[in-house]
Amino acid sequence: MSNRNADKNGKATRFSATNQPKNKGRKPSLYAELKELAKLEGNIDLSRDDFIKLSLLMLSKPISEIKALVMADDTPTWIVCIGRAILKDAAEGRISTLDSLLDRIFGKATQPTQQSVAVEMKGSIPVSEWVKDRLKK
Repeated sequence: MSNRNADKNGKATRFSATNQPKNKGRKPSLYAELKELAKLEGNIDLSRDDFIKLSLLMLSKPISEIKALVMADDTPTWIVCIGRAILKDAAEGRISTLDSLLDRIFGKATQPTQQSVAVEMKGSIPVSEWVKDRLKK
């Protein structure tokens, strides 16, 4: 046992209403921290819907407009990153960025699986034989 919560006698202390840890609660996510930082510095609040709408807008633009957007000095970093990835994929004939963005926007497509199981019931007879046997009687 670690001695981080030990009192002067070496026994572990218990947390109570009067004895609380220095850092209460969970550590905020990186997204939450960046969101708070953006609010403090530029009063910007990027929601999931904003991300989706802007990503779809970028995917629908011609290459010349994406190039201009990437080269502009006032374009946000995340848009520059997405734009460069789109341009690189378009130049190389790949769709990995497109797949990735569409998965984030619409969710990954389900992939059905097929399984077959052969079951042999020992100690029983097939239904057709049972019916034939009953009809003979």
